[in-house]
Order: sequence, then C-alpha cells, then structure tokens
Amino acid sequence: MKNKKKTISYIVLIALLVSWIGYGLKAFQLFSEVKELITPKTSIMIQLLEFTNYRGAELSALFIVFFILISLNNILAFYLYGKVPLRNRKKSLIYSCSINLILVIFLSVISSVFWVVHVGLAVLSILIISASFYVSNLFFGSTIEFDDGDVVCRSEGYPTKQTANNELKKKSKRMDVTNSNLISGDVFQDGEVYYFEIYAKGKVILNSEGEIVIDEKK
Repeated sequence: MKNKKKTISYIVLIALLVSWIGYGLKAFQLFSEVKELITPKTSIMIQLLEFTNYRGAELSALFIVFFILISLNNILAFYLYGKVPLRNRKKSLIYSCSINLILVIFLSVISSVFWVVHVGLAVLSILIISASFYVSNLFFGSTIEFDDGDVVCRSEGYPTKQTANNELKKKSKRMDVTNSNLISGDVFQDGEVYYFEIYAKGKVILNSEGEIVIDEKK
C-alpha cells in the first residue's frame, strides 16, 4: 500500500511537471505578442484592454489552466504537509512555497502587463484551497485512516528528553485504550527541543476523540 502511494505521488508530480512545462511554453508564445498588439507608453489598463481585445479567448483559456495547475500544486502541498514527519514539515512548507513563488515570478515576468492576473489568481487559489481543507477537516474529520508507517500524531516541543518520553507514553495510552498495539512512538531532538511522533503499525482508524477504533468485522 505504501509503495502504491509513492508510485501515485510520483505519477502526479511528473504529470504536473509536464503540464507546467507545456503551460510555460504556451504562455511564452502568447505573451511574446504583447508588444506587437498594444500601444506603447499608454496606461496598463489600456494595454490590458487592447491585448484582451485581440487575444481574449486565448487569454481566458490560459488563465483558467493556470488557476487549475496552481490549485493542484496547493492541494498536493497541503496533502504532503500533513503526511511528512514533524522534523521535515518546515522544509516541506518552504519547498512548496518556493516552487509556487518561482512559478508565479517566472510567469509574471513573461506575461508583461498581465503579471497582476497571475498574482491575483495564485492568491485566490491558496485562499480557496486552505479554506476547503479547513472546512473538510471540520465537518468530515470524525474518523481518520492511517496506513502502516504513517505519522498518526506529532507533539509540541518539550525542554527535556525525559519529559517528551513521559508525554509519549501518556499520549499512546490515551490513543490505544484497548491495547491493540497498532501504534509505536519515537522521540527526537530538533535544536534544543525534544519532540515525539506516533506511527501506525498496520491500518489505524482514529475517531474524533483521537482514540483508535477497532472494527471487529475486520
């Protein structure tokens, strides 16, 4: 199951990469015509209207595809952010933000007067996707499924290793109230602070109280 998830992730990443390359080539081709179709030294609004008048259909299609691609990037970033270990979450966040920022800057540069549209669509996308994830977790987060090796729980920072170990034992006991032995924990240090993570050993389902649910039929 874990290898299958990795394979799917790689396929999605490759498909996104190919899509972005194709989009970049098409955008460069279209926006290279801007100088030929606008009146020099006029206001940005007039230039926008002039180019839109000549290439309205192409522009609409291009911006729709951009919004879809940047939204897929954001969905993937939110998903991976919740899956990676705590020690790597900061790197994952920086990596995802950097990719999106580079894409927006690159497209803003080649799109000339239309840079504001790319920036606006990118901001709108992150707002919609983040709100969607929040609402879905709020209304449909009564149970959460984890597969073998997934991170089930991540802690806050503790000043000593002993404190982190004690809290790990307490948390594990509260989660595994039926002693199903479906979880294991690990304490690690990041700087001067200690954290713990709890991992799934097999399929684990947590209820809204954060306790392991055992399906007797399975």
